[in-house]
Amino acid sequence: MVQAILVGHFGGAEAMRAGEVGMPEPARDEVLVRVLAAGVARWDIEQRRGGRRGPFSNVPGPQFAGLVIGDTGADAGFETVRQCTAGRGQAAATHST
Repeated sequence: MVQAILVGHFGGAEAMRAGEVGMPEPARDEVLVRVLAAGVARWDIEQRRGGRRGPFSNVPGPQFAGLVIGDTGADAGFETVRQCTAGRGQAAATHST
C-alpha cells in the first residue's frame, strides 16, 4: 500500500482525505516511480468542484518529481519530473531524460 490524497465526491477541500491505495504494478514498458513531491493542478481543483468533464480521478496530483525504483534495468535510480496522464486506473508517466 502507498499513501495518497483521495477524493471521494465532488466538493471543496472537505472532499479530500488522506488514505492508502494499492501499490501500482507497472507493465513491461513502464517504470515504477517513488514520488518525492506531487502537485495538484488547476484541472484537479475544477474537476473536484464538478466543473470539468471527463473521467473522475479519485487521486489528484498529476505533476510529480521522483526516483525510478524496482527492477527496471538501466533506469533504476533515474530522477524524473513529469506531468502524468491517467492510465489503467492509476497514474502513468512517460520516461523523461
